Amino acid sequence: MNETIVKEASDILKRLSPKNQAYFMTLVRVADAAENGVKNTECAGKQVTVKIA
Repeated sequence: MNETIVKEASDILKRLSPKNQAYFMTLVRVADAAENGVKNTECAGKQVTVKIA
């Protein structure tokens, strides 16, 4: 990952309230799950359910 992107995300996270930090991290987890789902060729043509803890 580009170091600039990591720094920008970190700076944004630090400015958010604790509640919004939790929402931000949920969005990051959803993006990660979506990317992993796309990369997983076994998911092609199948319905995928993503569970977030």
